[in-house]
Amino acid sequence: PDADFLKVPLNIRLPQSGSILFETESSGDSKIVNSINNIILRLLSVAPAGKLSFSIFDPVGLGQNFASITHLSDYEDSIINKRIWTQREQIETRIMELNEHMEKVIQMYLRNEYETITDYNEKAGNIAEKYHFLVIADFPTNFSEVAARGLMSIAANGARCGIYTLIHWDKRQALPEALDIDDLRKSNILIEQNKEGRLSLVNGLEKGTSLHLESPPGSNDSINFVQRIGDESS
Repeated sequence: PDADFLKVPLNIRLPQSGSILFETESSGDSKIVNSINNIILRLLSVAPAGKLSFSIFDPVGLGQNFASITHLSDYEDSIINKRIWTQREQIETRIMELNEHMEKVIQMYLRNEYETITDYNEKAGNIAEKYHFLVIADFPTNFSEVAARGLMSIAANGARCGIYTLIHWDKRQALPEALDIDDLRKSNILIEQNKEGRLSLVNGLEKGTSLHLESPPGSNDSINFVQRIGDESS
């Protein structure tokens, strides 16, 4: 009570709140990109080997924003779905594949027995389903109307099925008509960056509380860690 400030960590909790939406007015913001990379590495550090996968979209950076993560494809390409996706058609296809996966989970695993994939996994043991994170930099670059509708479906149903989103939204860009940004916000932890670069957690912290995002380890340390994950997953 005598301290001038209190510093506490923030945690993603699965299955309740695993998705994050970063709102900025810039493209390829290094602070946000670094934070997303750090979240990916932290997720890999706590998940059992082979029980976590990612689909990563980097249409502006062409994959450079997640360069250290791409080393995973040298070991087990399914962890990052083979590569970083950049083109409009690729993004649309992968979004549709994730929607098909949600249909499979709901119809084959959840049915009327389980509320979430976490409930199912507790009983499934070795055949437990993976958790999946859809990572999007510079949204909505290269998003078609079809991809936008698919993303809204993931926002509405993904958490139940073990699919979460980590999205960097460049607010300067026009959104697809099919996308309701308010619905997307409701399904995410919302982090906003103002014009001065200050970050705030919109739906969680009291006014006046500052938010500090951690950066990932240095390049060599990140690569070494990713290679260890790849060895254990292959």
